[in-house]
Amino acid sequence: MWTVLTLLAALFASHATPPVAATLESTQDSYGTPPRYPIGVGMTVFIRGELTPYVMTFYEDGTWEVVDGDQNPVGWGIYVYDEDAGTIDYLNESGDGGGGQTGTYTGSHDSGMWERTAASHPKAPELALQPPH
Repeated sequence: MWTVLTLLAALFASHATPPVAATLESTQDSYGTPPRYPIGVGMTVFIRGELTPYVMTFYEDGTWEVVDGDQNPVGWGIYVYDEDAGTIDYLNESGDGGGGQTGTYTGSHDSGMWERTAASHPKAPELALQPPH
């Protein structure tokens, strides 16, 4: 347990809020609706703007999981949701090549999706999560 807490402390001590969060707060009334509350809902994953068979879910206990079209887990980790900033900071704990990487999803008022706005890996692809309608 201390390992997870230590990782989270290190992750968020060095992680500044992305500038887009301030932009979202200032434009909330003038642009589309904010994305749906992200916790406990399976969201469709888009990679580089393309629909995939993957679904990502953030659970109430602070963990997240991605499953494929056959419901097989393909990714997992922990996260912190900041409702005021409209961000989800995550740590990938998967055993695949993404393990140990971090990033941020920011709620987009324009698209109604959660868009990845920061990633620790320099070649991380553009990613967006679409909540159910």
